[in-house]
Amino acid sequence: MSAAGSENARERHLQRGFTLLELLVVLFIVALLSGGAVWTISQQSRHAPLREAQRLTALLEEARAQSQSQGRPVQWRAIEGGFEFPGLTSQTPEREPMTRQYRWLREDTSAVVLQPAGTMLLLGPEPVLPPQRLRLQVDGQAVDIGTDGAQAFLVWPAGPADGVADLGTQGARPAP
Repeated sequence: MSAAGSENARERHLQRGFTLLELLVVLFIVALLSGGAVWTISQQSRHAPLREAQRLTALLEEARAQSQSQGRPVQWRAIEGGFEFPGLTSQTPEREPMTRQYRWLREDTSAVVLQPAGTMLLLGPEPVLPPQRLRLQVDGQAVDIGTDGAQAFLVWPAGPADGVADLGTQGARPAP
C-alpha cells in the first residue's frame, strides 16, 4: 500500500464519528447533572418553610427590640402577599412615614395567628408579652413561630391549632 493510500485510510478512520463509549460517557455526565439539579430543587422546596420562618423570627425580634427601645407599641399582621409591622415606620423619599411591609419569599406562603386568637401579634413596648403563636404555611408544609412572652420567638414544628393554651409550658422545641 502506498503512503497516499494509508493517509486516506487514516482520514476515513478519523471522520467516522463518536464511539459508543464516548456517547455513553456523555449521557452519563448529562444524567448526573440533571439528577443533581432535580435534587437541589426538591431540597429548596422542602426547606422553604423553615427558611421563611427563620426570616420572620428575626424580623419579629428586630421589631420587638425597636418597640422597646422607642417605647411605642408595634404589631405584626399578615397582609396580601406578605406582612407588615404597624407601629414601625420607614421614611419615604418625600419624608412621610410609611408602615414597614415585607413580601413573602414565595408566593404560596400564608400565615395565621393562633394565639391570641385574631389577626395581629403585639410586639411591645412592654418587655414581657402574653404568649403568642402563629402558623406559617409554605407549599403545603407548616411550621409554628411563637414565644412564651418572656423569651425570644422560636420556630417549632407545627402542632395542633386548637391546643394553643400550652404554649407557655412547652418550653423550647427544636425546629424540624
